[in-house]
Formats: sequence, C-alpha cells, structure tokens
Amino acid sequence: MPLEVIENITRVEADNRERKASAEAKAKQIVADAQRDGLALLQQTRAAAADRGRELLRQAEARAAARGDEIGQEAQAEAERLRREAEKRLDMAIVKMKRLRVIAMAACREELLGQLQRLGCVEIREPETAGEDWSGLLERESSRLAEAKGALAEVNTALAAMRRYGQVKDGLFVKRRLVTEKEFLGGGLEAQAKTVTQDVGERLRTLSGIQTEMSRLQARRAGLLPWQDLDLPLEAEGTEHVLSRLGTCPAGTDVGALRLELEALPAELLEISADKQQRYLLLLCHRAAEEPVMEVLRAHGFSAAAFPGVTGTAAADLKQTDRQLEELQRRREEAEAAIAESARERDTLRTYADRLTAETARESAAERLLTDGTIVFFEGWAPAERMADVSALLERLGCAWEAADPAPEE
Repeated sequence: MPLEVIENITRVEADNRERKASAEAKAKQIVADAQRDGLALLQQTRAAAADRGRELLRQAEARAAARGDEIGQEAQAEAERLRREAEKRLDMAIVKMKRLRVIAMAACREELLGQLQRLGCVEIREPETAGEDWSGLLERESSRLAEAKGALAEVNTALAAMRRYGQVKDGLFVKRRLVTEKEFLGGGLEAQAKTVTQDVGERLRTLSGIQTEMSRLQARRAGLLPWQDLDLPLEAEGTEHVLSRLGTCPAGTDVGALRLELEALPAELLEISADKQQRYLLLLCHRAAEEPVMEVLRAHGFSAAAFPGVTGTAAADLKQTDRQLEELQRRREEAEAAIAESARERDTLRTYADRLTAETARESAAERLLTDGTIVFFEGWAPAERMADVSALLERLGCAWEAADPAPEE
C-alpha cells in the first residue's frame, strides 16, 4: 500500500477521533447546561409556588376570620332571641299560687275530694304538724288506695291480654270515645267492666294452669322419649333372682368395653338408645352380684333412672302424654279465642281504667288528710286565679279555711 494512502487513513482516523471527542464534550456541556437551567427553573417554580401558597393561606385565613365573626354575631343574636323567648315562656309558666289550710267535716270528705278533683286545680298535701299543740289529736286518714290500685292493675292486665291475644294495637295516641259524666261515674260502666275483667282474669288463670301442666307433660315426654324402644314396663324391677335396672352413662362411654369388664360377673348390659349427652342402658344381673356389678358401673358414671308414677312401657305412656298435650292445646286455643273475642269491650275497659286512675288519685289524696273521726284537716296549693271557684266550694260545704301567699322559700 502506498505511504500516501496510509497517511490519509491515519489522518482521517485522527480527525474522526477529534470530532468524536469534541462532540462528546459538547454533549456533556449541553447536559450540564440543561441540568443547571432545569434546577434553576425548579427552584424558581418552588419559590413561586411557596409565595402563591402563602398568599392563598393568608386569603383563606382572612375569609375564615371574617366568616367566624359573622357566625359569632349570628349566634349571639340567636342566643339573645332564645333568651327573650324563654323569659316570655317562663313568665307564662309561673302561676301565682295560694297556700290553703282547710278543716271540713269528716262526713263530707268524699264530696269534698270529688269536687276538688273535678276542679282539677288543688294539690293536696299532708299538713306540717311538727310543734303544733294539737298534732297529737289527729291521725292519718284511712283510704281505699290499695283497693283502687288493685282494681286498676286487674283492668290493665285484662287490656294487655286483649292486645296480645286479640292481636290489636292501640297506636301511639289512643283515641277515646266521648262519654258523659253520668256514664263515666255510673254503675252500669263499673258493672260491665268488672264482668269483662273477671272473665278475662279467669281465662288468664286457666291459661296459666294449662301452661304449667303442658310444661310438666313436655318434660315428662322428653324423659320418656329415649326409652320408647324398650319393650319392658318402666316400673319393672326384675324377678326374685334377677335385677332389672334402667340407667344412663355419659355419651362418651364405651359400652362394648364396659361389657367386657362385666364378663366375669353374672350381668348383661343392653344399650337402648343414645344422644349427644347420654347413653340409655338396661342392666340385667343376678341379685347376689348387684354390689360388684354396680361398683363397675359407677366407675363409668352410671346413674340409675327412675320414673315415679309411670306404669307400663315408655311407648304406651308417650301415646297417653301426647293425647293429654293435644287436649290441653285445644283448651288453650279456646281460652285464647275467648280473650280475643272479649277485645270488643276494650273501649269499656279503657274508660273504666280512666275512672280507676282518677279514683286512685283521689284515694292517694285522702291518705294525706288528718282526722280525729269528726273533722278532716289538710293543706294544699291552688292557683290564685281559681280561688273564686275553690272558695265557693269550701263555703258551700261549710269548711273552715284560709288562703295565704307562699313564703319566700316556697
């Protein structure tokens, strides 16, 4: 190869290396410049964002402060409005009262209490007799409060039974039918309500007895059911020489292994049935070997089963028990249907319950009276605006009375 060609090739390669190095240097410079410019731009952007964020936060705080002031002013105005309304209602709720002290003839006690109850504006309380010279002459008046409460409880029980068996609901607000005072206080309402209440009460007592008997029979049935496949009278105790005994072992007992333990003894153990709790067994053994056999069985949790009052096989007794349960179920349904039928008298009972509630309140007031047998004495409160009606009543019944303003502490 000519020397000139070689020199040209060498020169071209040198130029290529120089251009490559120059290109690489320029590329590195471009990357460095780009990184520098990008970092500067990033810092500038972050600074601008921070400034913008601080400005937005300042604006938000200013708006929140302004809104907070508005809310505070609105709340203060609403509180002031509510306070003024409350003061108005308080003024309306406060009723000026008069303190009463009344002495009346014992003979007119019932009329006096009844008329005061009709006015509905007198609260009777027991007089404060401490320190009074005459306090030992009077004693608490007797009343029929317990009787009234008992009658009211019976009526409410009858109403509850009507709701349950009659599948009726009173709703949130019970609508009462209109009745006259004569009907409300008359003997016809009382007689009819007492008849219905007594009838429902009798039905409830019948249901209670039926339920008790059904529970007893169901428990007896559950006890007999595991023995229904035993073709042997439950009261059988064996023969002169052979002992027959029923018993149970825990469900985990291995009856086969238990039989192997009894092989050396004149005994046989039969499994009648089993459930998750127990195994039901029949033991047959010679009476002379009873003690050693029972010693083996007791080690495995054997417990003798007894059926007092039961004769014949379990299957026969189960049939009889099922018939008795069916009859009791029929009687229960009849009693429930009779109570449901009586629900048509609910309005009568509810009206009578209202009357008994009023009587209970009157008798409760009567217990606060003091008496010596001739007169009755009580204290109480009455609205000042109703004193004209109260005084007219007290004067008409010949009562001695006084009304005074309450003491500051009252």
